[in-house]
Amino acid sequence: MESLEANLYSLYSDLQKLEKNNDYEKALTVCEKILEQIPEEKEAFHCKIVCLIQLSKFKEAYTAVETRKITSEYLAFERAYCLYRLNESKKALEIISSCRNPSLKLTELQAQILYRLERYEECFKTYLEIFKQTHDEYEDERSANILAVRASLVATQSHLKEDIPPMLENTYEHLYNTACKLAAEGLFIEAKAKLKAAEKLCRTSLEEDGLTEEEILDELAIIKTQIGYCLQKLDKEKEAQNIYNSILKQKPKDIAVIAVASNNSVVINRDQNIFDSKKKIRSCTADALEFKLPSKQRGAIAFNQCLFALYNQQIDYCLQLCNKLETNFPFMQEGAVLIKSVVLAKNNKIESAVQLLKEFSSKNVKDQLKAKLTAVQLLLSQNDKDSACELLESLVKQNYRPGIVSALIVLYSSKNKRAEAIRLMNESVEWHIKNKNNGIDLKSFWKLAAEFYLREGNPQAAVKCLLELLSLNPTDQTNIAKLVIAYVNFDKEKAAEFCKKLPPINVNDADISSLENISWNTNKQKKLKIQPSPGKSSGNDFIQKVKKKKKRKPKLPKNYDPNVLPDPERWLPKYERSNYKKKKDRRYRDTGISKGTQGIASSSSDQYDITKRTPTSGQTNVQQHAPRLQQRNKIPHKRKKKGGR
Repeated sequence: MESLEANLYSLYSDLQKLEKNNDYEKALTVCEKILEQIPEEKEAFHCKIVCLIQLSKFKEAYTAVETRKITSEYLAFERAYCLYRLNESKKALEIISSCRNPSLKLTELQAQILYRLERYEECFKTYLEIFKQTHDEYEDERSANILAVRASLVATQSHLKEDIPPMLENTYEHLYNTACKLAAEGLFIEAKAKLKAAEKLCRTSLEEDGLTEEEILDELAIIKTQIGYCLQKLDKEKEAQNIYNSILKQKPKDIAVIAVASNNSVVINRDQNIFDSKKKIRSCTADALEFKLPSKQRGAIAFNQCLFALYNQQIDYCLQLCNKLETNFPFMQEGAVLIKSVVLAKNNKIESAVQLLKEFSSKNVKDQLKAKLTAVQLLLSQNDKDSACELLESLVKQNYRPGIVSALIVLYSSKNKRAEAIRLMNESVEWHIKNKNNGIDLKSFWKLAAEFYLREGNPQAAVKCLLELLSLNPTDQTNIAKLVIAYVNFDKEKAAEFCKKLPPINVNDADISSLENISWNTNKQKKLKIQPSPGKSSGNDFIQKVKKKKKRKPKLPKNYDPNVLPDPERWLPKYERSNYKKKKDRRYRDTGISKGTQGIASSSSDQYDITKRTPTSGQTNVQQHAPRLQQRNKIPHKRKKKGGR
């Protein structure tokens, strides 16, 4: 018995030394030796499970725990962690929730599992509780995780009910997660500046830790990819494409970074560089990405894959991908329906495409805007204005968007429905006056409404719209001038009041009578010479005298005689003049043969045609063959030598 205790003591001391040296392979063998002697030794079994986890043998560790049939809270963290690493997050969460008094490490693991399951609000609350209750050396990591959860909440358009405590941006992880939050809010310039600072801090901190250049570049890959995304959103696609290509050449270890960089590069290519996009889109669709990227990013990649198949004219494959997109990512159903409608429209099945869009919009009330507008575009391509008006009327009454209102008014005016256009404009103006804080930029709408009412001869309604427009920009002189024009028709006192707000015009030096006589309706306004009024200076800021152009003296020939009439045919070419004589060719001057086709005389062609001669005695009428070409004795020309020799 004493020898067994001594043996166990030596084994545990060896185990303690191996744990300090992080030699988990040998530590595992020591644990096996202890369990061979005492199979029910809990400490040795716990050390065995920890060694297996440290060696990334999660499945073996979990099966070992399950074979012991441990149902209590003992080893609950190890069991849940193994399931978490085996991508069985729901089972891991069940184990943690079954614990009555979970420890700190269990609640932190619970927060990580909730983040992977994309339950960001619960995850945010869990991290806030941990952050408020604990103060240890892991505070920087927890604060970085809180910032990451906040960025994900903003990206999914979730509203935060609680504010996070003030945190210092000590590490590059803090800067990176803050930049992701800014990018999700659409502040790409600010996000880019934060990412540049994170890149600098990351390099310096990793160089201090003694990492190699390859390891540093591998860590910087995710930051550079996010910089490329910000540049892409700022319409700097060439710079973004260069960043993506450099990252893909580097071949980082994280497949999620490769997938995002490849997907964004394919988006920049669009329907160009198909061969390059075909290679890159394969790395976006790996099966292992299911647990590396959130569903929103995976849905965007799947949508881009459908678009790429559409660009490649792979119609059947595109429809298959659209069906997968609808089943795997229900929140991307609208994109799948839009691509299907485009496929049907390309196959001249516009009625089917419109019917598909109508069915989708009737089922999904929240996501009906894009579907109905696409259907309107297809109907207008077929000149079906009545059906297009019906769809737009169903959309316009929700929030009277300026674009939809203006489109409907254009359609009504094209169909000579003036009363309908006026009714729609009145309804939309009243709705926007009641609901001022609806988050829509109304400058274009009030401008459109004012111009519409002035055109229709309703200055009172135009004044309402112009006053709303003036409240948005009180210093706009154009709106004040339009208000003066509108008030002149029914309230001249108000017109004079607003006229005082306009800048003064100095007309003292102008000739009013000359200005009144100017015809302003002509297309090309002529510059008139306006005489200044008597007793006043001729110079002014508005009217300038037209300078007289000096007449240029005509240029005459040297031997010009004014008494002799010029030749009336002087502008004609010589061969068209009456006194022109055509010169004869010297070769036919003495022979009397005139030139004909192919150098043969037309008048005496028969006497030179051997086929038309009468045969003489002793000759037979045989088929003539082409004569052989006789080689002439070629006399080589003597070339002159250089140098005059």
